[in-house]
Amino acid sequence: MYRESGTPLTKIIATLGPASDELDTILELIREGVRCFRINFSHGDFEEYESRVHRVREASERTGVLVSVLGDLSGPKIRLGQVVTGGVKLAPDDEVFFVRHEVVAGAAEGPIEFSTNYDHFLDEVQPGEAVLLNDGNVRLRAEGRDGDRLCCRVVHGGNLTSRKGVNLPDTELSVPALTERDRRCAAFAIQHGFDLLALSFVRRGRDVEMLREELQRIGAPHDFPICAKIEKPQAIDDLAAILDASDFVMVARGDLGVEMDIAEVAVIQRGIVDRCHERGVPVIVATQMLESMIHAPVPTRAEVSDVANAIFQSVDAVMLSGETAVGRYPVETVKMMGRVVSKTNVYIRRKQIATATPSHPRGSRRTEALAEATKSIGKALDVKLIAAWCDVASMRDFSKHHIQRPILAFGADPVELRFTCLLYGIAPIHISMPETGRDFVAQVDEFIKEKGWAESGDAILLVLGSGHHGTGPADKVHVHYIDNPNA
Repeated sequence: MYRESGTPLTKIIATLGPASDELDTILELIREGVRCFRINFSHGDFEEYESRVHRVREASERTGVLVSVLGDLSGPKIRLGQVVTGGVKLAPDDEVFFVRHEVVAGAAEGPIEFSTNYDHFLDEVQPGEAVLLNDGNVRLRAEGRDGDRLCCRVVHGGNLTSRKGVNLPDTELSVPALTERDRRCAAFAIQHGFDLLALSFVRRGRDVEMLREELQRIGAPHDFPICAKIEKPQAIDDLAAILDASDFVMVARGDLGVEMDIAEVAVIQRGIVDRCHERGVPVIVATQMLESMIHAPVPTRAEVSDVANAIFQSVDAVMLSGETAVGRYPVETVKMMGRVVSKTNVYIRRKQIATATPSHPRGSRRTEALAEATKSIGKALDVKLIAAWCDVASMRDFSKHHIQRPILAFGADPVELRFTCLLYGIAPIHISMPETGRDFVAQVDEFIKEKGWAESGDAILLVLGSGHHGTGPADKVHVHYIDNPNA
């Protein structure tokens, strides 16, 4: 009996951590729909990262499902220095000072003095600029310099402990997006077969280009994919250049919600996603999507609506962070997200809701036209799915047209196939190189019937290239009936 294709159109990314490190858990996460695992270089060590990659590859092999591995570079982290045990409590209108030398805040009599781990803090923070501490829960306003101290006034108070994060949304910082630790992590990622890297603290297109230059220096493939995380206000101002320099974009709503008016976050997300669609850049939405499931077995209604809203915006992927890294219910969280993804995509298809198409694409005009034609034919014939030989450039062009049918991308190169794991609607499938075009079609038919995704006589679309046995850049679409190569 026919059943819906098991491949999700919108992809799910799960962050690995203590709650999801075990092989059995990773196997379950893949079965519930995860198609990319994020390894956060902000936590853990290289030995842990290596073990996680090995377990992901083993789980992928056991399940027969290709999944990609995303390495998330930390970027520079500005943090407070030491604070007395128990912390210091700040009240509105208190005066505090930042100093260059290391101090233990609250340990001395008189005004409270803080130090930070950023050497240029006092030079670059200007009067009138905001200083946000502990994820923005404590807010200060810089007032001016008093000798070799920066004087700040408390706007919203709270208790502060050691090493809390510092955000400077108004300050033009000279710190580079790529730190020395990031360089070591990038080299580790290339050496251990990661599939893409995410860059934090991106403020301009040049930041992404610097990482690309570093990757070339250490011998990475010239087209190794980079995902730019949009989490700084300055990135919004230079978004066009960032999109031009990036292979993926992540709307990292955590710091965006700290450094910008939280009431604008949904609007900013929509604007970034729309700009990505215009240029045909794959986009991921991340942070606090099912946050309550870190501690609870079911999410809030608002969280479910948030995930569905991102899917309605035709994003390529939605990402889980603490929910799967440290949460009590990692598998249940992915299962819930998978249900929302599935039901929302089915609704979009049944109601024939228009999905995003690129207006200023970066790909081949021929392939773009073929993708749009395939979208129209698939809708007119209501085909169950589309099958193609995986040429990465072609699959990327097809994905950004958000065709509401899964595209089974068959190929013989696992590395190329894993690149497509995060692309909307693309389901990479590893097969041996067929001897002839007819052999390829026969393999497609057999695979689809075995999965129960179509039956003999059903119509599907074949997207083929002009190369040997249909390989190469896509240049034709063929209406094919299962088990009837001549129809």
